[in-house]
Amino acid sequence: MTTARAGALPPERSTPLAQWHPVDNLVPSSWVYQISDAAEPFAEIRYVAAVNAEGFEVWRFRAVTWQQPRELIGDGYFASLEAAAKACAQHHVFVSVPPVLNTSPSHAGRGL
Repeated sequence: MTTARAGALPPERSTPLAQWHPVDNLVPSSWVYQISDAAEPFAEIRYVAAVNAEGFEVWRFRAVTWQQPRELIGDGYFASLEAAAKACAQHHVFVSVPPVLNTSPSHAGRGL
């Protein structure tokens, strides 16, 4: 008679049932835009939808500030993660510069 050791597989099963973990079902849907010396993130970029345009899958992203109340960054949707990240960087510069010195045409009259 053999004694089964703790954690050992039964003799009729030579491999584990599955190497699956719930994390395997996760799909990245947001990215955090972190300024290197900041205590908390500056913004979050969210994956919103993939649209089929003329046979090609096109991703759409939106960026929002991390701090509550969340504020939309940019004019709406971005076609790429890179474009959304660039908008986050530009918005960070805009909110970091005193309004009297800020001459950014993309933020003119927004009064943030």
